[in-house]
Amino acid sequence: MTKTRWISIILVLALAVSVFAPAWGDIEDAVPAENGSEEVISSDSEEVLPVSEAPAAEEEEAHTEDPEPAGEEKPVADGKPAKDEKPIGDEKPVEDEEPAEDEKSVEDEKPIDDGKPVEDGKPAEEEEPAEDGKPAKDGKPIEDEKPAGEETEEEIVHFSEGYILIKANTMVYALANATKVLGTVTADSYAWAVIEKEAEDPDRDWLRVWFDTDDAQVSAFVRFKVAGILTADQQATLEAKLIGQKDRMVNGKPIPKAEYKSMEDTDMESDDTDGEAEPEQPVINNEEHDKGPGQLVYNAPKLTVKLTPSKVAALSVGGSRTIKTVVSNAEGTVTYRWEVSTNSGKTWKDAGVTSATLTAKMTENNYLKLSNYQYRCNVTDKNGTACSTPVKIRNLITVTAPKTVRGGLDAKVKMTVTVSSYVSGTRKYQWQVSTNGGKKWKECTYTGNNTATLTVKITEKRYAFLFRCAVTIDGKKMYSNTVSLEKPYSVVISPARRTVDIGAKGQFTVTPKGATGKTTYQWQYSKDGGKTWKSSGISGYNTKTLFITARYDRYGQMFRCLVSAGNGKVVSDAVWINPAKFNHYIYSDNGTGQLIIVRYKKDETSIVIPAGYAGKPVVGIAANVFKGKSVQTIVIPPSVTSIGESAFESCTSLKTVTLSDYVKSIGKAAFKNCKKLKEMKIANK
Repeated sequence: MTKTRWISIILVLALAVSVFAPAWGDIEDAVPAENGSEEVISSDSEEVLPVSEAPAAEEEEAHTEDPEPAGEEKPVADGKPAKDEKPIGDEKPVEDEEPAEDEKSVEDEKPIDDGKPVEDGKPAEEEEPAEDGKPAKDGKPIEDEKPAGEETEEEIVHFSEGYILIKANTMVYALANATKVLGTVTADSYAWAVIEKEAEDPDRDWLRVWFDTDDAQVSAFVRFKVAGILTADQQATLEAKLIGQKDRMVNGKPIPKAEYKSMEDTDMESDDTDGEAEPEQPVINNEEHDKGPGQLVYNAPKLTVKLTPSKVAALSVGGSRTIKTVVSNAEGTVTYRWEVSTNSGKTWKDAGVTSATLTAKMTENNYLKLSNYQYRCNVTDKNGTACSTPVKIRNLITVTAPKTVRGGLDAKVKMTVTVSSYVSGTRKYQWQVSTNGGKKWKECTYTGNNTATLTVKITEKRYAFLFRCAVTIDGKKMYSNTVSLEKPYSVVISPARRTVDIGAKGQFTVTPKGATGKTTYQWQYSKDGGKTWKSSGISGYNTKTLFITARYDRYGQMFRCLVSAGNGKVVSDAVWINPAKFNHYIYSDNGTGQLIIVRYKKDETSIVIPAGYAGKPVVGIAANVFKGKSVQTIVIPPSVTSIGESAFESCTSLKTVTLSDYVKSIGKAAFKNCKKLKEMKIANK
């Protein structure tokens, strides 16, 4: 029977008592019952009830949690309630309750023994008290349980700065708001990082990272969630690998190299699909923030650095511009380190300037380089390092000319400059020429030398010249890039030199590459070391191959081939023939591309001096080269124009010397003590 039914019975009994209580006061007499019990006769009822069967006193209040089972009610004695029970009249009215669907009947409830549940008629064992007053189960303290549905708090990583591992395929951003992708880290890579902002979770925390690539040092931002925090041992191992690296540093720490692809090389987009910039988050400093358990401590640089001018510094030749730093929110000691890029920001190197300002000067020698330079400044305070946006050096006046102009021998070619300027005024042009690779320049007198277009007739020598144009506007001067002349095609001659003894035969062959149209050949020779050239008439002179029979006068000659094609005339390099033992000598360049023999390594009775070596003519014999040698006959080629002092002194076996009339000087004692010398031949053939 359920608690609800018990409550209903009690209410009925209470109602009955309230109805019959007045009648009990009018009882006239009591007649003893036959069985010894009194019978109570009501004046309003013919029914006689035994006193022993009168309704039992009310049970405990309806809200008692563990009522005694039915059938164990205590009898009422002498009209008094049973022991431990309250009189019915003391009962408080109980509000009607809806029967619970899941309520169990009294029969289903377990009996109680001294307030403890009884299982199978036996009292349950008492639980042992736990330590510190906490309840225990099976002799073990019961841990405090967290409310249902409450997630376990994850351990928060403490990090302020250091080396980290960035996961592969991580996007890096220009700012800590995921609005502009700089590129992606294509493989697991190390970087130096500091906390940039604080957010509510690692998905929104930002790290500012620095890492090196093949092209440049990168400074960017990544999510905290993509970073792997290194242990102390891992940090030490990585730092040991980076020892000795001084080129790329941030806050005194060398920057690791990462596998990285920039935005310029890919079509990446931001991983934020909502397209909205994330709100700025406060920067928290160690000194201002609690370092207690479970608290993530941030230590990001607060400072910012800008340059003025902010983007471009325009200069002209002879001018200079000072670039200044504007630093905000710096704390403690501030240091500066300027960097320069000579390849449009792909790579950076130390500029050697450690002050707050940098002065760029444009000169006649550096204007071509400086106009492609970029400068930036790394500023460091006690919280970290901030890097400025680069400033580009640009020409105040830009003069552009073609880098090369093609043309064959005797052709007339034109070169024209275009000018753009940030200043206005009358433009003045002056073309210049350099005959020594740009070391020195002088004004040229070719057609159009003081206009925007210069006309040059090509000669063999002018292929080695450089040209440029100086433009002056409102007193500001700027030069164009240099212009060189280029052959329309190439002519390869082989071999580069030929070793042939007197009387033997040799040959040279040319191969034009890039010639168009009909091609003709004309071989030429020179007896004065290439100063002047004449057409040759020996075998093969008008074909690709020249055939030569070696003789004395040809040892001093140089040979080349003039090739004529539809796209111009081109002459090959010069070659010559040498005696078989030309490598017995040591040569010295006289500074003009000509050689002088300074030592003879052998001691032979017959010597033929070579006319050239390694593409250069031999024009002289230095002092003492053959002094005291056993030579008996010597042949000096027409290329030699000078013989040094004591060159053949004490050659006591020397009998015959053959030389040409190109010899202009013979030094003192050149043939002293040559007792057997009887003949000196002057031969040009």
